Amino acid sequence: MNYTVSYTDFRKNMSDYADMAIAGKSVTVRDEKRGMPIFKIVKADEEDFDWNEYIKFVESLGGSGLLASREDDLARKRFRNSFNERFEIARKR
Repeated sequence: MNYTVSYTDFRKNMSDYADMAIAGKSVTVRDEKRGMPIFKIVKADEEDFDWNEYIKFVESLGGSGLLASREDDLARKRFRNSFNERFEIARKR
């Protein structure tokens, strides 16, 4: 089921509309002045991106010639570690 609400109403009752999205309903938020949709909230299909699973996948390609070099692989790992560190710092804020 799809619900359409004004932005003002959405701001006032945001938690109610979030609960509706969790229950599987979609909520379209419209800009009443311009008469156009701004965004839609729906229940997420999947969990957040899993870096460890992605790296396992990339490592599984290692013998297939799809990875350019060992240096590229090490650079990817450094990037992932750096990203994870910055993500943890931001998450703690």
